[in-house]
Amino acid sequence: MAGRRREGLQHIDAEVGRRIRKARLDRGMSQGELGQYLNVSFQQIQKYENGFNSVSLCRLPGLCKALELSAGDLVDDIDSPSKPLKRKVKIR
Repeated sequence: MAGRRREGLQHIDAEVGRRIRKARLDRGMSQGELGQYLNVSFQQIQKYENGFNSVSLCRLPGLCKALELSAGDLVDDIDSPSKPLKRKVKIR
């Protein structure tokens, strides 16, 4: 089941990674510099940019700050293969 879920999310990770890479390059920043800012290795930045790893929610604010983006800049207009919820979910 987890493999099937992961397959459905790969295109999202790839598109977010493409947007991260573009923003980083637009700012003249190396993978190492971005990694230092986020306290991760440049290899982790490579994995984000290549869509191999998802950006965790706890890293998202720092990433957005470093790249001068909003979270929406990274995820807006990405089509999700997920089916819409049939019922409303209440958040308490």
